[in-house]
Amino acid sequence: MNNIIIQIGRLCKDVELRYTKDNKAVCEVKLAVQNGKDDTSFIPFTVFGKTAELINNYCKKGDMIGIQGIVKNHNWEDK
Repeated sequence: MNNIIIQIGRLCKDVELRYTKDNKAVCEVKLAVQNGKDDTSFIPFTVFGKTAELINNYCKKGDMIGIQGIVKNHNWEDK
């Protein structure tokens, strides 16, 4: 099973909500997760649909949130 759980981290910047041409909400966010006293990981993630709208409405830079989801890797070739 492909599953990732990041218990708690802080949003690195304010959420920027946008909509696809199919009118689906999407936002890309970066989460700062403290691994130890002098070690922080910065994890980018993308949120879709109603969850993206909720994050946009209720979360801002510095807020602590937890995430759970799946990891997907997309490859493409540029012309």
